[in-house]
Amino acid sequence: FAAGGLASGETVLVVGGSGGVGHMAVQLAKNAGATVIASAGPRNQAFLTEGGTHHPVDYSREDVVDAVRRFRPGGVDLAIDCVGGDAGRRGLDAVRDGGRFVSIVDPPDVATAASRGVRATAHTVQPDPEGLDRLAALVEGGRLDVYVAKIYPLGEAARAQIRSQEGHVRGKLVLAL
Repeated sequence: FAAGGLASGETVLVVGGSGGVGHMAVQLAKNAGATVIASAGPRNQAFLTEGGTHHPVDYSREDVVDAVRRFRPGGVDLAIDCVGGDAGRRGLDAVRDGGRFVSIVDPPDVATAASRGVRATAHTVQPDPEGLDRLAALVEGGRLDVYVAKIYPLGEAARAQIRSQEGHVRGKLVLAL
């Protein structure tokens, strides 16, 4: 929210809406009063809908930008890239002129974005105890569900990292200390 400036009534695209960050971004955006469009593969379409996505997009069957334009012809107010690569670049293409784009994966193409008046930023997590407290309150209040795909013992951290890098993980991978 700080990096993207999402406000109630806006439309957001979450590229990778079923992943570890994406599935939480979907819920947080919906809780904030935004219309949510999110992309994921075919096996995660129901997961997107259950998480609060208003318009799920199966990127294996439909171009994400075409799908966004079908739901929001002018483009989205904000796109959050949780995937990177070509998918992230297509997310930028789905943003309306003057909108916002945030990538948590790759540095965005700032020059291309600026040519359309789009504010594009890369965002990395910073220590934020107050923010964690707010997230914990949402979890405790039933307004945020953290889906855990698998719990790995700390001794298998390398295996968990390999699994994460393979992509297409639904939800979070957790290390147990």
